[in-house]
Amino acid sequence: MYKEYYLRCLKNFQTKKIFYRYGNDEYSYCNLFNYVKKITYFLENQKKKKKIIITYSNKSKEMYASIFPILLSGCIWVPISMNTSLSRIEQIIDSIKPDLFFFDHENEKVLNLVRRKKIKKYNLNYFYKLKERKVNLVKKIKNINFNNTAFIYFTSGSSGSPKGVKVAHKNIISDIFLQKKHLYKYGNKNLVYGDYYEPSFSYFFDIYFPAIYFGSTISPALTKADSYLIYEHYKINNINTLLLVPSSIERIKEILIKNKIFLTGKYLMCAGEPFFLNLLKFIYSNTNYEKIYNCYGGTEMGNWVFHHECKKKDLISFKKMNLVPIGKVFSKTQYFIKNKELIVRGPMITNGYVLNTQNKEKFIFSRKGNNTFFTGDKAVKFKNKVFIIGRKDKMVKINGYRIEIGDVEFVTKKIKYVDEVAVFEKKLKNYKNYLNMVVFLNNKKHQSIFRADLKKKISSYMMPRKIYYGNKIPLNINGKFDRKKVIKNFS
Repeated sequence: MYKEYYLRCLKNFQTKKIFYRYGNDEYSYCNLFNYVKKITYFLENQKKKKKIIITYSNKSKEMYASIFPILLSGCIWVPISMNTSLSRIEQIIDSIKPDLFFFDHENEKVLNLVRRKKIKKYNLNYFYKLKERKVNLVKKIKNINFNNTAFIYFTSGSSGSPKGVKVAHKNIISDIFLQKKHLYKYGNKNLVYGDYYEPSFSYFFDIYFPAIYFGSTISPALTKADSYLIYEHYKINNINTLLLVPSSIERIKEILIKNKIFLTGKYLMCAGEPFFLNLLKFIYSNTNYEKIYNCYGGTEMGNWVFHHECKKKDLISFKKMNLVPIGKVFSKTQYFIKNKELIVRGPMITNGYVLNTQNKEKFIFSRKGNNTFFTGDKAVKFKNKVFIIGRKDKMVKINGYRIEIGDVEFVTKKIKYVDEVAVFEKKLKNYKNYLNMVVFLNNKKHQSIFRADLKKKISSYMMPRKIYYGNKIPLNINGKFDRKKVIKNFS
């Protein structure tokens, strides 16, 4: 069953359908087919067959095209964002011991790190220079073990190190098949996806993997202007399928209203954050999409497992909750709510984290292939629909990115002149949440360099917006750092 996914993708790579579009730059699937074959042949002739391959990319057409042959070759793909700090990249490299490093832009510090770690590195343009060779891609597909890890996605971890999720071929393929059944049941022809997120952000998977299966077009945001002025990029590239975190829509809402811009298209899908009813109301007033969905999932769940098809009547039906529900679970998937925590079981649930010690509290593994994942999300049912109402732990979401508060605090305390730190989420209306930090330094002279030193340790999306410098460290009755008091004083 699973091989049908890759066989259909392979068939698309032999067509003239547009694969990549950015303004006047258009490349069909068949334009890049020789490139796909060259990478496949290159990987086939490496001494070690099952390689771990990092891509460090600015979303070039070569990066998009390279993912398919990496997976066909039985290798493990690991995407790293350009905005990942050098310290984090080193942590990722040390945890997975990659064999190859593919890149499409020069960053001397990163490349020096790769060189120091003795990892073979290749500019993605290198593969154009290789001679064309015959390679049996159908045989490659038939030889794939679909239980094996296809890629590793790294997210924030509470212990101060990024947490790697092992996603098997069957996990992501099961999810795409169910997306086709539940989300794209109204048609999947001539879709043009706007890609506004980094390859290391889980939203990317819900764009790339359906797109190559449907033979759709992907149009990446390559500049900050593309991401912040979405409507311009949207219009120029004829995008009709939009996947966004709700805060991204909120960010451009005033601009759309001011300039009387009316977005139209086939699909608008939201996920990754609470979807408030006032935003849904705005969407119905200022856009015209054939179908609007609210989806729910996570990388550990291989990605989306719940969906809700929005209707105008939701504005009245769910007024009490002031939220759009995550709706119904995908078929072949089960869910439970125990002690208010949402628990999910099904074929999409992954094989856990790279570090097995992190699996104990989050996963129950099954030999039958239907693993169970404890999401940490608080859930309730209302009118037979499921709603997410918060977290059980200290994980927060800022612009859709998962951030463990403990991760930021742990890394900050590794800076030698930091004595104590407390990080907390500042909650505002309309998706304008951000992180604040209170830090206690052993010498005030370090205040001038602290923010720059912290940037070297954590990724840009984890940086606190406001940093306060405390004077005397408050202690509780047990003589320990009184974190709650600090947060209360600075909230």
